Parts: sequence; C-alpha cells; structure tokens
Amino acid sequence: MLTDNEMADGPHVLLLGSFPPQAQGIPGYCGALAEALAQHGPVDAIGFKAMYPRWLFPGVKDVMDPTGTVPEAPGLTVRHVLTWYNPLGWCWYAFRARVDVVHIQWWSLPLAPVCITFALLARLRGVPVVLTAHNVLPHEPSPWFLRSSHLLYGLASHIFVHSEMNREQLLAEFGVDASRVSHVPMGILGAGRPTMDTKEARRVLDLPLNRPTLLFFGIIRPYKGLDVLLHALALVRDTHPEVQLLIAGKPWGTWELYQAIIEAKGLAECVHLRLDYIPEAEVGHYFAAADLVVLPYTHFDAQSAVGVQVLGYGKPLLVTKTGGLPDLVGGDPRWCVEAQNVEALSDAIGTFFNDPVEANAQFASLRQGRHEVLSWSASARTHATIYTWLLEKEARPT
Repeated sequence: MLTDNEMADGPHVLLLGSFPPQAQGIPGYCGALAEALAQHGPVDAIGFKAMYPRWLFPGVKDVMDPTGTVPEAPGLTVRHVLTWYNPLGWCWYAFRARVDVVHIQWWSLPLAPVCITFALLARLRGVPVVLTAHNVLPHEPSPWFLRSSHLLYGLASHIFVHSEMNREQLLAEFGVDASRVSHVPMGILGAGRPTMDTKEARRVLDLPLNRPTLLFFGIIRPYKGLDVLLHALALVRDTHPEVQLLIAGKPWGTWELYQAIIEAKGLAECVHLRLDYIPEAEVGHYFAAADLVVLPYTHFDAQSAVGVQVLGYGKPLLVTKTGGLPDLVGGDPRWCVEAQNVEALSDAIGTFFNDPVEANAQFASLRQGRHEVLSWSASARTHATIYTWLLEKEARPT
C-alpha cells in the first residue's frame, strides 16, 4: 500500500469505461482497475447512464444492475453521466476535465464515437491519451471496428493489451510501434469474496445436489464455442453418465442452434438453462455450484473477464488455446486444449471427473501462482509508471 503523500503525487487520470453497477460493457474490469489506480493518484471514472441503443444490443437490456455497488476508494470519483446519443455530453465532459492523462477502454464498435471524441479533445489540449485495447480484433468480422481501431491507435500515446498474442496482433495488423505497446494482464476478479458451499449453491439454483457439474458462464456468442461443449458433453456422458452442464448467460442472438444440439444429442435431462443476465449478487452462486468451469472458445482476441472471475472464486478452469485464455492457466496442458476439438475437450473433462479430488488439488497449486501474476496492484503500478513516463516524455524540450 502506498502512503498518502505518494498517492497525492501520482498523475490525475480520467478513466473512460463502464463501471459498476452498470450491467453492460466490462464493469468488473473497469471498476477493479479504477480502485487499484486510485492508490497511485486521483481517478475520475466516467461511465454511462445509457451505453447502447436498445435495438442494437441483443444482450443485457437493463442499464444498471440493482444488486451492484459503485467502486469506492480514496481519491476515486465515479460518475455515470454519458449517453450514446448525446455527443454534446461527450464533448462537455471531455473538454472540461482537468486531468493529467485520459485513459480510454476500447472494446465495442458502438463506443467508437465516444472514444474518438475524448481522444481528439484530449490531444488538442495536449493531454496524453492511453488506450486499453481489450479486443485488438473484433469478435465478429467488422471493417468499421478495424477502421475505428486504426484511428484510435493513431491518437493514443500508449496502448495496453492483455496478452502477448494481442501485442503481436497489434504490431502486425496495425503497424503500431512496439515502444507504444505494453502487455498488462487482467487482474483476478472476486478474490476474497465469501462463497457458498457447493451443495447450498445447488439448492439455491434448484440443481441436483450430487451430480458432477460443469458451468458455462457469460453472454452466449458464437465465438464462445458452446456448440463445441455440447458435443463434448455427449461424449463425456459415455463414461460419466451423471455429469450435468449449467449454462448461465443471455444469448447474443438466437438460441435455436444450441437447442437443436441439445435435442439431437439427447442432453435435455442433463443441461440446465439460465438464459438471462445474471445479477452481480447471484454470480457467486453459479461458480460455487460448479465442479469445473469451461471456456471452450473457438477463437478469441482478448483475455476473459469470466476466466479471471473463475480464478477469483477458486474454481478449476478448463480453457482452449486461443487468445489470452492459456495465460489464465499458465499454458498447462492439463487445463488447456486445442480450440474446436470436441474429442480433446471431452477427454480433458473426463480426466477431471476421473479423480476430481486430485484434480482440484493440482489446480489449487496452479491457481496460487496465477494469483501472483494476475494482480491488480501489479497492474496499477505498471499503469502509473507508464502515465508518469508519458508526462515526463511530453514535458521534455524537443
């Protein structure tokens, strides 16, 4: 922990993103980062009271989570003031901010006009712009996302990414100079929160108490590979007939594809559906109820907020070799399989349930090492160091 004098000496940062209790965007990440950065200097966190048009965003419809709480820390101010439809508001808050650094969180095309406005006005005022590229490439093909990214990367004084693969993509796809890019992984979310007993969580969620349980958690989008997991589940049941899968999250678009697989494979009896946004107050129930959480993504150009939540709640995690997912498990082949490989996924799940006690012990050891690497305090120190370096660099005479 830094002293009060050290906190007062840190750069004053405007952090643009989504912050709890917002129910859209990446509020868990932005909120945790804001709290950690406030240990190094004052932080003005500017969020949204209306982030996306309702007709455009097929995921969460409610702007705020009534069970969520606003991040709190000395030196941190959080305001949910922006709307997607009011550019005058963007200009007002961007222009009147008296800060040393503007740090923009970039992940979604509908936010491009807001991010570009803040970046342009900051640069016109001589304020360094830092950008975190949560998705270097779009989850689904989008030339407009790529064009917006080119513009934002050109305006940024420095860019943060969450994995070395993302860093390599940024250099190769956008020609960004390597000196302007830093790799800073996400910190673990949820660490230290009280958790339910597994059977109690299953009672609360109305699940069978004694069956081996897999969890797929988060907004359901095509790249997340739920279809691959369902096919793998059908194979796992040949050797572990009691296994069940809990799917918790709101579909991004149609559910019919997945329902067709469930029916064709005869999985209805062992698949439990919660196809809606999961309020913050209930998230822990789902992780507590699971024996193993699976991220079967087919492709990915970021690091997973769900993955760092799993580590925070202390559950074993099985991922695929894509994007920053292997970083969550240290690249360990016991917990990381080839993407889109049904047999490899089913084998890994089956191996886990062959001896879950030993598997849990193995993952607990791995998780301890991940806690040391995926630290919010380390992330905040790196951010603060870059902010200070940029300010010193721009203050030097040319």
